[in-house]
Amino acid sequence: MNDLYREFVDQSVQLKGEDTDRERLLLAVIGTMSEAGEAMDVVKKHLFHDKPLDREALVLELGDEFWYLTLLMRTLGIFPEEVMAKNINKLIERFPEKYPQAEREAFLTYARAFGA
Repeated sequence: MNDLYREFVDQSVQLKGEDTDRERLLLAVIGTMSEAGEAMDVVKKHLFHDKPLDREALVLELGDEFWYLTLLMRTLGIFPEEVMAKNINKLIERFPEKYPQAEREAFLTYARAFGA
């Protein structure tokens, strides 16, 4: 994620009350869950109602979810690279058999580059 998108999120956030970390955190968490539900609904219509997968609608919902996740990370001072790196470590530790040794080392090297 680049700095321009993070700046875009900072500028486009609209809060009802004061602009505090508490308000941003609350908006980010509620928004993330709400948008996940909307994305789930697009997939549900495809899987259970035999509709074609509406890729465009899904991309739009994922974009909204990404915006809220970015707000959450910005509010807490978390960088996306840290999240990705720690997730790599966690999944390799949990499922080592899924990653051949060469790939595992490449992934772990990437994670170490971001301090994980």
